[in-house]
Amino acid sequence: MEHLTEDKVKKRIAAALEAAKKGNAQGPAMLQQMLQQAKPQLLQGQQER
Repeated sequence: MEHLTEDKVKKRIAAALEAAKKGNAQGPAMLQQMLQQAKPQLLQGQQER
């Protein structure tokens, strides 16, 4: 899996939120999935600092 930087994660979350706003049924599911993938990496990133 690619390493997600905080910036990439934020952009993807923003894109998923946009999709959700437009009534895209996949928006919330995408957001959920991305958050699950991103959480460990974001936590890891915070510990490295």
